[in-house]
Amino acid sequence: FYSDNGPTTNDVPCAPLNGGKNSTYEAGERVPAFMVWNGHITPASEYQHPIYLGDVFDTILDVAGVNKPKSHDSDGMSLLPVFSGEKLSPREFIWYFPDTRLHWAQRANAAIYDESYGMKYIMFFNGDSDELYDIHNDVAETENIIEQHPEISKKLRNRLVEFLNKYYPKMPPPPEEYQPIIEKRLREVY
Repeated sequence: FYSDNGPTTNDVPCAPLNGGKNSTYEAGERVPAFMVWNGHITPASEYQHPIYLGDVFDTILDVAGVNKPKSHDSDGMSLLPVFSGEKLSPREFIWYFPDTRLHWAQRANAAIYDESYGMKYIMFFNGDSDELYDIHNDVAETENIIEQHPEISKKLRNRLVEFLNKYYPKMPPPPEEYQPIIEKRLREVY
């Protein structure tokens, strides 16, 4: 059982997390999940690291003994090691939300979280300044530390731009007024 994304902020308070539904801030992407599998998952055990929906597909294939189809382009991972108490390798997560919904604190953007750094970089499509947060130590995203970590910011931004350049032509576009901004930004590599 899991949720697709965070709650609507007018229905459920998200504090101490920033943002909410349709947001790439933590309240929009950090949602609870639980799994039950008698004899395989220890009851009441917890895994305090991120997973995502694609992992469910890869886990089901692994349980069934089926190899992932070569045509299936996914960065999902099987959760079977987690069920036996192991931790997955540090991962990178990317979100793309091309719409602006200010009533839920969402501005059109893309974000990348690198678990090995514990940092999340957010690139806004409307011309607002980008942001960097230390999720391991500031889960509420209260302090934008982009100026304090220029090298990490540069690495994460470049990886995000690389991803967007690969998939942007196939994704829903941002609002028309933002398209020139994001398309210019996708040509910039630092």
